[in-house]
Amino acid sequence: MRSPRWITAALVLLLGAATAIYSAPLGDLAGTVRDARSGRPIAGAAVSLLDRSVTTNAEGRFELQGVPVGTFRLRAEAEGYRLGSERVLISAGRVGEVLILLEPVAQAPAHQLEAVEVTAPSVSGSNRAPTSYHYRDRLDVQNEVGAGWDLQRALTSVPGVTTTSDRTNLLVVRGGSPAENQLLIDHIEVPTLSHLSWQGETGGAIALLNLDFLRDAQFYTGAFPARYGGKLSSVLDVRFREGSRERFGGEIEASMAGFGGGFEGPLRRGRGSWILSYRKGFLDPLSDKLRFEEGLDSIRFQDAHGKLVYDLSPSQQISVTALGGSDGIHIRWVRNADRAEFSSAKFAGGVTWTHSIGAVGRLRATLSHTLNDYDVQVWQKEPEPVYVNRSVERETTLEAVADLGRSEKSAWWLGVSVRRTDFHHRIRSENWQGFSENQGRLVWLPKQRIDAHPAGYRWNSFVHRDQSLGERLILRLGLRASYWTLTGARSLDPRLQLDWRPTERTRLSAAFGTVHQAPTYLELTLDPANLSLDDSRAVHWLVGVGAPAQRGHTGTA
Repeated sequence: MRSPRWITAALVLLLGAATAIYSAPLGDLAGTVRDARSGRPIAGAAVSLLDRSVTTNAEGRFELQGVPVGTFRLRAEAEGYRLGSERVLISAGRVGEVLILLEPVAQAPAHQLEAVEVTAPSVSGSNRAPTSYHYRDRLDVQNEVGAGWDLQRALTSVPGVTTTSDRTNLLVVRGGSPAENQLLIDHIEVPTLSHLSWQGETGGAIALLNLDFLRDAQFYTGAFPARYGGKLSSVLDVRFREGSRERFGGEIEASMAGFGGGFEGPLRRGRGSWILSYRKGFLDPLSDKLRFEEGLDSIRFQDAHGKLVYDLSPSQQISVTALGGSDGIHIRWVRNADRAEFSSAKFAGGVTWTHSIGAVGRLRATLSHTLNDYDVQVWQKEPEPVYVNRSVERETTLEAVADLGRSEKSAWWLGVSVRRTDFHHRIRSENWQGFSENQGRLVWLPKQRIDAHPAGYRWNSFVHRDQSLGERLILRLGLRASYWTLTGARSLDPRLQLDWRPTERTRLSAAFGTVHQAPTYLELTLDPANLSLDDSRAVHWLVGVGAPAQRGHTGTA
């Protein structure tokens, strides 16, 4: 039986149109090139991608239109700076936004210029990174097998790092506890980056972080610089990307796990940008049909992210970052009377002001606030709960940092911060025994009645010095001091690193440092005597051989 001619003609036209669209998908790319030390825009920088090249304008901005869809390496160079590169993802119908930071090169006097030095592309901050520094960007996390677009799960491939269970993204770094990892987002220290996370723990079952927001992450597994402190094992410093400064855009997605989307756009004709996202999980209504595992009755979660950036002037910028989420889980055992309900809500937000000081460096001030709310009830045979925990934990932090110096061979980091801690724990339990999946051990609680609402201030200050001892040898010295009024604990942590680069492709490092960590808020309220506990202390000794850290690569370990 022959088809009517009009049907055949329509099919040919549709096939031709689909082929034309598919054969040449194009996207646009825009961005800013800035000085990695001062943050000032770099005018006249040459930016190249494939066979295309453009020059940045007076605001350090550039735009490439009609770029083929795919993943490419973007390169930028300017006089007086190291060659810089950045991996970019070009999507059809969307303007990608990228920020390239170029590391300045110390200039010798004119009468000493005898040769030209050619170096490989560098990354802002990586040249000053300590031993056991690891870098990840969005594409790295997406390509990590088995990570499920979860940043913390992707880090389990780092040497010396593992997790407590396949069911969580809790990180165990060099044998430490999952509670010993410091997490930061845009200079805001957050207690956790996960849904279904317990008090004092830094991970959970489902990632809270929207991977589309991720610009990059710096992971330190030991002997970290003096600007970091308060945790014993590691530091995960996450930076959100900016929204598009060219035009409005966004995307919506849906999967079996949830529904969500994000939108972004410019402010004041490109003087700034904004980006927002929201996601809601579908696991709760589907749980009755799916039955993931015996005992799991329902899971629910939702989260939202936002970031706004605005250039007050070529030398001043203000940014606002916020993220929050809520989640809950209901577990039912064989006996209907044995069950547990856990729910939590979390929020973190902050405002950051940065000011460039010419070619000398820059100043930064950040005011942030975090809140975590927990509600847990456990039933075991009796009609009344055997364990009830209703807790609220708040932290408000003001931090000021000065990053001074033209290059890594002679630079200072100076900083001071004050944090107000305020938490209210209401806990009631009978004699109860259970198993903690996250901690991997039995938990026994005696009969107790707790209603505690302590508050205190934690003062921190640090100084860090980079000093060249020759053409290829750099000494990094740091000192961090801390005092917490709640427990009276004081600490003074020295940091030391020698960085020798005999060739451009070889790096030898040796690092030493001490770190202190206070007891968790929950530990402090379980017994009034715990308020007199000293901070825990760890000593890091690290030696490494490798290549200088680059984007998407790992430093010495």
